[in-house]
Amino acid sequence: DACVGCGACTEDVCFVHAIHLEDKQAVINDAACRGCGRCVAVCPNQAIEVVIDDENFVSESIQRLERVVDVT
Repeated sequence: DACVGCGACTEDVCFVHAIHLEDKQAVINDAACRGCGRCVAVCPNQAIEVVIDDENFVSESIQRLERVVDVT
């Protein structure tokens, strides 16, 4: 409800293009969204929040990253 359709979240913010404006409202493609929070950080009205329903998401993400990055 807080979205005013300013488009700040769509201007070269999402690297997977999971967010767009439709009828002056931000629409997020949940299947494409990676949960990085970049759109949350740029929204001037705090109209977007990242909610992770999968309790294993963080640990699985760390495991994937550990294969390619030293996270210690």
